[in-house]
Amino acid sequence: MLLIQAIILGIIQGLTEFLPVSSSAHLIIVPKIFDWPTHSLFFDTSLHLGTAFAVIVYFAKDWLKIIKDRNYLLKILVGIIPAGIFGFLFSDFIESNTHSFSIIAIALLVGTAIMVLSEKSLKRVKNSKSAVNLKDSLFIGVMQVLALFPGMSRSSMTISGGFLRGIKKEYAVKFSFYLSAPIIFAAACYSFIKSYKLYGSIGFLNGSFAIGVLTSFLVGLFVIKFMIEYIRSKGFGVFIIYRALLALLILFLC
Repeated sequence: MLLIQAIILGIIQGLTEFLPVSSSAHLIIVPKIFDWPTHSLFFDTSLHLGTAFAVIVYFAKDWLKIIKDRNYLLKILVGIIPAGIFGFLFSDFIESNTHSFSIIAIALLVGTAIMVLSEKSLKRVKNSKSAVNLKDSLFIGVMQVLALFPGMSRSSMTISGGFLRGIKKEYAVKFSFYLSAPIIFAAACYSFIKSYKLYGSIGFLNGSFAIGVLTSFLVGLFVIKFMIEYIRSKGFGVFIIYRALLALLILFLC
């Protein structure tokens, strides 16, 4: 893989991991459109690892508080268990059978419909809440399972899950980001082990991989702040339009 390709994919990952538009879909679509060589699952996971580090760094003070709060740690654990189990059992099947343009387009449209419904649901709640309870966490965790399919988007499904549970926008976004780090690190560990068994190394010292990870990390730091402020004040609107247009473009290209 050329260095410029790694940088571009790192930028795409950093932008789309936190925006509710599906990073996995964009990492599949862009190389196909430009006829780039297919990158490995390891590289894909490595880019996600860059954005996971962005979450750790951006919310460093929050993580220190969370570590001391066993109750909140339990909520995060409950939130990551559904996707962790489902991903462990079916990740190979999903990787092999859900990367076609038509499936991604359908997932984009389905995810968009869920986003629209979740915002309407939150608007009907008279007293939205800032605290996440265990039932909320489990529900959001189940929503995160949907994000394993390219086109659904992890951030859109978990934030939508928060909206459907009547959680205020800012807190739904933050909890979504809190859930992302552990699940991405778990996926990275699985990918590294799988890569080592197949190739005898994890290839992380490859220059393009390292630059891609660094790029996704740096871009991700800026996007996190933007996303929290934007969703709180504007909501999903522009992303709903973007996802719908992208789905139509993909169907046209099929």
